[in-house]
Amino acid sequence: MSARRDRRKLPKRMFRRELVSPPKLPPGTSVVCPKPGQQKMSEVLEDLIEPYRELAVDERSFRMLLNMGMLAWNVSELPEQEREPTIDRLLSESMFGVHPEDWLPAKVLVQSLVRRKLEFFADNHRLIYSYQLTDRGDDYHLSVASTL
Repeated sequence: MSARRDRRKLPKRMFRRELVSPPKLPPGTSVVCPKPGQQKMSEVLEDLIEPYRELAVDERSFRMLLNMGMLAWNVSELPEQEREPTIDRLLSESMFGVHPEDWLPAKVLVQSLVRRKLEFFADNHRLIYSYQLTDRGDDYHLSVASTL
């Protein structure tokens, strides 16, 4: 059976442009797949946040946990003396209008995730650019864009 015939059997909605259009990336950015044997960054990010997964009781809190994981992952690649001021700056920007004492739990979580990244993923120096979380009904699918 030819590929053309197989394609005709698939629902036309699978070929609509908006279902397959790529996310907006900076000019000159190349998208590549992990090399054979290289762990997918979606799996790595999920492993990083795993001890805190029970904190995510719904999609919104899961996204916040992923954001904290992404922040911690990328900050861990900075020189040690730059990490704390960067965490403070990024949290204050993302929690505009919230008193710094009220975002202390988020800061403690990010610091803990940074330590976890340095302990368990010290040899992985890729940076996380973005992620996409897709609700599949009974679970979620995580895709991560990162540097190589």
